Amino acid sequence: MRFLTAAAFFSLLHIIESRPITPSLLPRADTSPDGLSFAERSRYDIIRSCILTIIACVWTSGHPNIAAPQDAGWKALKRRIVTMIYALIAPEAVVMWALRQNIAADRIANEYNRAFTTLEASTNKRSLWTYLIDCYNDIKKSTKEWFTGLSDDQVLRRADNPWTKTHGLFVQMGGFVLYSSDGRPIRVLSFKDFKNLRRAEVIDEPIVTERELKDRTKSDTLSKALAVLQTTWFVFQCAARWNASLPLTELEVITLGFAVLNAVIYAVWWNKPQGVDVAIAVPLKNDPLAPCEMAAESKEADDEHDELLSSDQSAHDCTSHSQEKLSCPKSDQDLTSLRPANVFYRCASFLLQPLRGMLSCRTIPPGALRVPDFYANDKGRQESGKACTIACIVGTGFGTLHALAWMSAFPSLAELYFWRLSTLIITAEPVFMLIVGLLYEPPPRRLLLSAQHVPQQQQQQSRRVSPSVKNLLRQVFIVLFALGTPLYIFARLTLIVLAFVSLRALPSDAFKVVSWTSFIPHL
Repeated sequence: MRFLTAAAFFSLLHIIESRPITPSLLPRADTSPDGLSFAERSRYDIIRSCILTIIACVWTSGHPNIAAPQDAGWKALKRRIVTMIYALIAPEAVVMWALRQNIAADRIANEYNRAFTTLEASTNKRSLWTYLIDCYNDIKKSTKEWFTGLSDDQVLRRADNPWTKTHGLFVQMGGFVLYSSDGRPIRVLSFKDFKNLRRAEVIDEPIVTERELKDRTKSDTLSKALAVLQTTWFVFQCAARWNASLPLTELEVITLGFAVLNAVIYAVWWNKPQGVDVAIAVPLKNDPLAPCEMAAESKEADDEHDELLSSDQSAHDCTSHSQEKLSCPKSDQDLTSLRPANVFYRCASFLLQPLRGMLSCRTIPPGALRVPDFYANDKGRQESGKACTIACIVGTGFGTLHALAWMSAFPSLAELYFWRLSTLIITAEPVFMLIVGLLYEPPPRRLLLSAQHVPQQQQQQSRRVSPSVKNLLRQVFIVLFALGTPLYIFARLTLIVLAFVSLRALPSDAFKVVSWTSFIPHL
């Protein structure tokens, strides 16, 4: 909000302080044979519109977790800026984090309603397409409520109020903190902790409605409207230039990619409160054994989660599913860790340690007063696999958008080749990640059951062929993925640098702008 307000102020100030200009310096309006009217723009106009659009997108779409009770205000701002930087360098990772939280929030709401309310929870298996439809329905529902208001059932305050996806997202962002009877914070509550304490009747249910949670959002309607207007204007401008056969600058191409990708992030996080500084206090009843019991229970993971964690993993490790599968136990298989694929993967994991949290962080350190920066309560392989699949598809589409400048007129041939190579890298890397995930996916249960009726000799023959081929493919694609991950970061930075460097020599048509797009409100 602060940035968008300042941007609007400086835009108005730039207009107010403009000195009178002579008619020869006024924007020249040309008319094409098709009847389209063109005005002119400067390099400053291109840079200003792109920078404002990028910052508006990544700042508005960011939904950081809640800070600890004793954290200073600048720490919360720092975490949001860090998230913003990651959204610039590796936006697909932020998409993955948002999807993990979104998918887990749906399950959390169902589990809570099944355990503590009379509402019948959904038991249907949810496909990837269902999650995408849910994002659209969430936006449609919020828009309808904004115009029509809430029903009587939605404003009731009862102990058995059902949870919604907003509650599931709020608990994942560290929205509930356990307090002792003397008013001291004990630890932030995961959903498992919250559920166990509620069943043990050592805490009272914090009655909070979905509307109250959304009301804690610091981002107001004005800031969202400014971001939407700026993004809408930019997308329409790019579409108008394409329709008029006017070239897009490389900076506009990467800005268009950010606008589309951050729109996806914002849609996935539509129900997640934004900018919440203080968690809801959950007082502990006068039971001295409750904290000890709760601490012991919090170390017990779900059965599906236990299958993914290695035996020596501590409660505060945020390790990825791929790393857990690659790390060998301390036995005679130690030599396996010297395979080239594992060495490459471990080197890449060390260099890209911060990004691993977005892909896999699902545990909370004992006694922590806030959740990790990129925490999500996804339940292991099944939910993270769905999030990974959607994120890889979105990431591939994001990389493909950069191909719009494939035939652009670059100042030099080297810059053209660097742009094409970087575009191929950021498009192919999500594909490699998806293939690696599929190769580590266990066979469906129906195949395991049907295998029981296959003769033992035939099973042995299939095991001699299939695992060897699959292992070979694993090694190949893990090497490609491990090599491609640091190359991906380099390619992202290369595209950003080339987008600005190429502004030094633009074709004359790049300075033309379709006149009617200036009538759309924008910064």
